[in-house]
Amino acid sequence: MSEPPWHSTTGIAHMLLDVTEQWRPQTYYAFDLTTPDRPPLEGSQVFDAVVVGAGFAGISAALEFASSGMTVVVLEREHVAAGASGRNGGILLLSEGTHLADAEEVSAVDKALGATARELVELAEKHLIDIDLRRGTIRLAITGRQARALAATASSSGASGGARFLNREELREHIRSARYTGGLYERDNITLNPHKLLEGLASLAEERGAVVAESSEVTGVEPSAGGGVIVRTRDGEVRAQRLVVAAGTGTGSLLPSHRKLLVTAYSQIAVTEPIDEQLLDSVLPSWAATSEIATFSRYFRRLPDNRLLFGIGTLFDSIAGPGLEQRIRSELRDTFPELGDVPFQSAWEGDIASTVEETPLLDRVAPSAVLTSSNGVLASWNAGRIAARSTDPAYAAYDSLRTNKHTEWPLMGLPEQLLKTGAKALFRIRDRL
Repeated sequence: MSEPPWHSTTGIAHMLLDVTEQWRPQTYYAFDLTTPDRPPLEGSQVFDAVVVGAGFAGISAALEFASSGMTVVVLEREHVAAGASGRNGGILLLSEGTHLADAEEVSAVDKALGATARELVELAEKHLIDIDLRRGTIRLAITGRQARALAATASSSGASGGARFLNREELREHIRSARYTGGLYERDNITLNPHKLLEGLASLAEERGAVVAESSEVTGVEPSAGGGVIVRTRDGEVRAQRLVVAAGTGTGSLLPSHRKLLVTAYSQIAVTEPIDEQLLDSVLPSWAATSEIATFSRYFRRLPDNRLLFGIGTLFDSIAGPGLEQRIRSELRDTFPELGDVPFQSAWEGDIASTVEETPLLDRVAPSAVLTSSNGVLASWNAGRIAARSTDPAYAAYDSLRTNKHTEWPLMGLPEQLLKTGAKALFRIRDRL
């Protein structure tokens, strides 16, 4: 590769990142969570492998390297679970392949997600990771067309699949909101505390020899003279034979060559203070987690101590400052007027790096370096493991990663803001059909 796709960042960018990190709201998941001290990388060090990013994909890759007997270091700009991996709703859907057009692809994706979910639950149980696990979710319809689509999904999956359609009256046994026309109850889907899970998995990787260096923002990557890479941070550098980049929304700054393959989308979440149990039961008697089948989706679930987690999706729009809580409260009040004035314990935003197709991005950027970016806990965990295995240069001779082509963003080279405005208008219309 004559022109490596790496990029170095210095100076004012670091100061801006420092300011941003100081003002990033803490999540509910992080309150009262005890984490180990993970000092930043210092000096020049040598490892077999280096991973950039301590989200689910990055920790998965590190665990894969460590379990194979390789030395590995994870370089994380902030802390474990600082990005989307620790700032999501904690709802793991095992049938995420439904947006694919090909039935065989849908089946393959869903089987892989199911196997990954079982693996993560088994790891949590075996290593005593307390993740607040519950099962059962409901996908919600806000239009008649969406309700019919959910009914068809339930019919095609059969009773053995654990999916059951709920009409408006049946849905009221779980959710009492005038907003919804029906729902799809799915028995096997999972809810959990994603930050607790990722912290536990990071500790497992460390037990197997991995090093996790927090506050270690990568400032540059370059090929080394003897093969492999040199990865630099503000306070040190790593020389390694293999590299996995799992930096989420930070991917574009590190790998400008791939910036156009990822779009940043946003979601916002609030967790309430404890709610009177009788009041909460009157609107949400079920512990099943919920999510709307819409682009601008709302999702919510009960938490211990009678709290409510309520999230919204704003697609391309980031919301900062007082407007964050105001926007969430407005949509909470629209969904459950009775809870409109319940105080919030915490509110935060998460940003997600996604391909236009919403399928995992896996690409070789050098003979022993692989980039990965995925949506969701399960897909990210799978992609991290695959990326680690694919850093073996032997794969470069018969590389399968490049067969999964992705659409560049902005589409057709149109002005990005114009495209975002048009897309939001189109998705809002579609959500209401």
